[in-house]
Amino acid sequence: MLRAAMPKPSRSPAHSRSAPTAKKPGPRVARGRHTGKPDKARPEKKPVAREPRKPAPPPPRPRPTRGDASLERTKPQSGRCAIVGRPNVGKSTLLNMMLGQKLAIATSKPQTTRTSLLGVCVRRTPPLQIAFVDTPGLHRPASALGRALVESAQGELEHCDVVLLVAPIGKNAELSEVFGPSEREMLERLKRSKDAQPVILALNKVDQLKHKHLMLPLLEQLSKVYPFAAVVPISALKGTNVEELILEVGSRLPEGLAYDTELLTDKPEKFFAAELVREALIRNTRQEVPYATAVVIDSFEDDVKVTRVTATIVVEKDSHKGIVIGRGGQMLKLIGTEARLEMEQMFERKVFLELWVKVLEDWTDDAQRVRELLQADAGAASAER
Repeated sequence: MLRAAMPKPSRSPAHSRSAPTAKKPGPRVARGRHTGKPDKARPEKKPVAREPRKPAPPPPRPRPTRGDASLERTKPQSGRCAIVGRPNVGKSTLLNMMLGQKLAIATSKPQTTRTSLLGVCVRRTPPLQIAFVDTPGLHRPASALGRALVESAQGELEHCDVVLLVAPIGKNAELSEVFGPSEREMLERLKRSKDAQPVILALNKVDQLKHKHLMLPLLEQLSKVYPFAAVVPISALKGTNVEELILEVGSRLPEGLAYDTELLTDKPEKFFAAELVREALIRNTRQEVPYATAVVIDSFEDDVKVTRVTATIVVEKDSHKGIVIGRGGQMLKLIGTEARLEMEQMFERKVFLELWVKVLEDWTDDAQRVRELLQADAGAASAER
């Protein structure tokens, strides 16, 4: 095979074997691993945003109660539990939280509750029925109305299976903040009773406690005051430990079911109509006016689509009547609007509400008048206009 002759390169003295010279290093060219070609410029990698790691779930919170009887409950149980305590400690708020709906009116003013109110709390597994009874606040009465309210609360203690004492834990967890004279008198009365019911103490408003480490010394002091069946720190407003409290109460009730499965309360709708008017009245008035008023249902006509309610607000002074009506009737209109909206939400239908105002001089100091107005809590009585 013929090959083309290639010209021989001429040798210069520099390339002579006898006089080799060192090569100067030139620029190095990057070559590909396999192709021998220079690498192409690689695109700059963009940083990838990573999702932050989710924190691990907290460990399960231990039950803050004393007494583990609720853990052993396996059979159907039912009974009656009286909710007692001084005014404005959150009894009505607690009842609503346990029932999962609004049944009792609740305001920031003391002595809002005037009538014992029953609400049945139900749990399915295992079957449990607790007829909680919200009672008027325990206090040292200064009027005929106050005496009637305290007697109503004390009377419920004789007909219940469990007593639920609600007391505020206070901001500093001091014993004097938890118990006042009314609570101590009630506990002394129960100590003297031969058939005293178990008493469960609910320390309410734990969310307001500044220093949580103060709770343990307080529990030790409470054990010396009374042999409570259980002590449960709760927040009735936020629902903290409310379910644990229900189980503690339920574990101490008789076996068997005693109430209809659909029963929520034994009060008629016109009772709640009067209560909702009084709630709006308490929220929008000041000083002595909220404590010297009552509401009587004059008529309650219930149709399929609308409920027509006529009610009379009873006050004990002419000056109170002017405050309730307001300038140009604006206060009475505001009270009626708020009460009507609450009724429509509770009754789940449209409501037409008509309000009147009547003066009964010093009725809160008249025992007969007090009995008549408290007996009208079901809306059965009518007030003359």
